[in-house]
This record gives sequence, structure tokens and C-alpha cells, in this order.
Amino acid sequence: MLTRIFFGYYGGKSRFDYEIKLLTPPDCKLLVDCFGGSGVITINRPAWLKEAILNEKNPDIFLLHRLMADDSTQIELIKRLSNVIYSRENFDKALNHKKHGYEGLTEMEKAEQVFILLTQSFNSCMKVFSDCKTEEQMKKRQMNYILRQKYCLKGLIPCYKGVTVWNKDAFEVIRLFRNRPDVLLHIDCPYLWSTRATGANKIYGHNGKFELKRHQHKILLKLIKNARCKIILYGYWSNLYENKLAHAKKNQWWQFVIKDVAKLAVNSENGQRKNRALEYVWINFQPSEKAQREIIGLRDDFYHRYR
Repeated sequence: MLTRIFFGYYGGKSRFDYEIKLLTPPDCKLLVDCFGGSGVITINRPAWLKEAILNEKNPDIFLLHRLMADDSTQIELIKRLSNVIYSRENFDKALNHKKHGYEGLTEMEKAEQVFILLTQSFNSCMKVFSDCKTEEQMKKRQMNYILRQKYCLKGLIPCYKGVTVWNKDAFEVIRLFRNRPDVLLHIDCPYLWSTRATGANKIYGHNGKFELKRHQHKILLKLIKNARCKIILYGYWSNLYENKLAHAKKNQWWQFVIKDVAKLAVNSENGQRKNRALEYVWINFQPSEKAQREIIGLRDDFYHRYR
């Protein structure tokens, strides 16, 4: 199964594409991606979900999605991004533009610089250039980069059909749709700070404009625990999430591991394997029989359900 990717972004769910499709309820008519990020959930939604709302609060990330979803700018954006070269020089120029607020650039020019920062930085953190140890490795990476942009970006065109891109506060979006039974809300918010690895905290920071503090996670859980819409919530396990959702009055929440994955924010050393983490989801509807057979945390010998 091919997973379409526009650009990487920390917390992206490309590694869970198959499992997410398994969980998607067939009776939903609209997908709402509240914390859109890379857009991988929206881009790879099941075929029956013709319409989707991709919401992203970060204005730079929002711009890329808006230009790609707009028929009048889509082709020009793809042509421009297809000609981007992978290099430290280009990355440093883009970083300088960012430091100066992209002053003097058109929207299309700004989108190109944002794309460079996302696709040429370590873990897509837009801070540090992802370098290679040897010149040979760099040449190979540059060639792969060119080929990817050339062949993958055009493949995104049908994925953005029916997609509306918003730049709103995610809590506002949740309030708009939480009582609509025909809506599926994907909530892939920044994970609870206390559950993250030290490496991730160093890379992504704590006081960023788009982070969620603990009290905001509490607000989020209060907003969704008795919602009438369908919800898939992502995160690492925590007492806060388990306890808040276990006591929902109107919904039965399922909590389970969706996948055992390597931590992206950790560098491997001397060929050693990266640390691994159990990624959890919380859903307020019964998963399909196929999902219960195939998703690791839903199998008979490895699942937990609230009663």
C-alpha cells in the first residue's frame, strides 16, 4: 500500500497509515484533521471519505497545504518544488528568510522556503540541516530528493480533491464538530510533555507557539470525552488520558496500542537500534472485526477496553 507524503513533520502518522484506515468507520461522511501537520492523515484517507477539512494552526505549514489544495496554485507550486535542490546552501538561505519573517517574498516564494526547511532538516524540525557523513552519501541523497519531488508531488493532486484547508485553533474546530455523528475527528495534538523522550524535548522545545500545556490537554479531554462524533485520539499512554476518558458518561472509550515504533527523535549510534515506543490511540466507537484481528493492541492477547 502506497502512503502519499507531501513533506515530513514531527509527529507525522505515515507509519500508521494502514492501521488508521482499518480504524476509520465506514459510516462517516467528513474527516476533520484538527492538528493537520504534514497532512498525511487527510492525504491518505479512505476513498469513501470524499470531503475533508485539514486544519493547521502554524501559518507556514497552512500555507503549503492551502496552495496545494487550490486548483489555481497547485500546478505552479508543484513545478517550483520539483526544482528544489538539496543542499546546505539552500537550507541556510531558507533559514535566513525565516529569521527575517520571509520579508519581501511572495506566497509562492515563501512556500518554497518553508518546504526546504521541512524537507532538508533533521526530523523536519526546521532548525538543523540534515547532513551526510560523506560526499558520496550526499550525492545519493540529492539524487533521491530530486526523484522524489519529480514523481511524488504530482501524485498528491487527487489526494487534495475535496480538501478544505483551515487555519484555526484546534479547540474551536473540535467544538464545531464534536456533536455531529457523521464526522470523524482525528486529534493528533502535540503529545503530553511528560510522556516524551528527552531527545524529543530537546529537538522540539517546550515553549513553542504550537505546543499544548498540561492544562490544555485537560481542556481537550473534557471537550471530547462525551462527544457524539467519532474520534481517534493519538498519544503515548498517560494516567491523565486514561483516567479522564475512563469516566466518560456517554461514551465507551477504547484505549490500545496502535503500533510499536522506533522513536524518530533519537539518533542511532554505531549501528545500534533506536529506542522504541508504544503508540496509543483512544477511540469512542467499536473497531471493526478486521481491525481487532490486525492491530497489535486489539488482538485477544493484547488489548484493554473501558467498561
